[in-house]
Amino acid sequence: MPRSQKPDPFFAGKTALVTGGTRGLGLAIARALLARGAKIAVCSRDAREVEAAALALGTPERVLASVCDVTDAAAVANFVAEIESRLGPIEIAINNAGTIVVAPYEDMTLDDIHRVVEVNFFGAVNVMEAVVPGMRRRKRGSIVNVASVGGVIPVPHLAAYCASKFALNGFSLTVGAELRRSGIRVSVVNPGLMRTGSPGNATFKGNAKAEYGWFALSDSLPLITISAERAARQILRACRNRRPFTILSLPAGLGALAQGLAPNAVALLMSLITRLLPQPTGDRARYARGHESESPLVPSALTTLTQRAEVRNNELPARRPALDLPG
Repeated sequence: MPRSQKPDPFFAGKTALVTGGTRGLGLAIARALLARGAKIAVCSRDAREVEAAALALGTPERVLASVCDVTDAAAVANFVAEIESRLGPIEIAINNAGTIVVAPYEDMTLDDIHRVVEVNFFGAVNVMEAVVPGMRRRKRGSIVNVASVGGVIPVPHLAAYCASKFALNGFSLTVGAELRRSGIRVSVVNPGLMRTGSPGNATFKGNAKAEYGWFALSDSLPLITISAERAARQILRACRNRRPFTILSLPAGLGALAQGLAPNAVALLMSLITRLLPQPTGDRARYARGHESESPLVPSALTTLTQRAEVRNNELPARRPALDLPG
């Protein structure tokens, strides 16, 4: 446990599940929970990532890292049973597992859209289905669903991702209102742009190099992005304070405010932004990871912060094929 962080009475001794907790934001959340005295379970589809995360997190007596596909409801139920057998009842569940396909709508297939929604939305639903009965019996529990500002504001070339996060926001707020009387608090958190180191493992279609270029640069800008560590702290604060809805970062908050007050103006702005982005290629069959789409622009000095986050957050390039979503 880091000496600079004292155990937090809200988290200390509790068992917390973090899906997608082997890299990126999920790994930062897992570290923050450990520092606050919690016992944690993390999962990923990738066995190598699970092994690397277990080493990075240390403290094996308080960490369970396992392979689990959140889109498989039976596998999720088995993982939850294993966690409760080894670490104790799950009192905190943080649904962070996610994937993204960056491309114009015309370059995406129906299968792409289904896969993104299966992970980002139904993955969270599967976890909730597995943990809510126990929380209801104990009459307490906290669930945090990590959505995105893309679930509040429509972002060009992220149609499937935005659809999944809009759905997660609506589901979380509705179910949260229903479960509150059972002692279960559901929070949905919408981070803005973050420096997690994830662009290299994201999936790109169409003009992949150009798509990766704008996406990686956006995630690296110091004035409009926040670090994964800062986002993790704010996510845990939302959990502790049991806030139903949270938006992280000032730029994201201002964007959400504009969307609420002037949605037609925002739609017009997004249509103008789309003209600056890569145009559709008509090729729906080609997929590439970010690290397969490098150019003189990315990586470069402009993406230094993202490159540092890759190393810190276990986001070094994955070897699985780009079509093997989730990412």
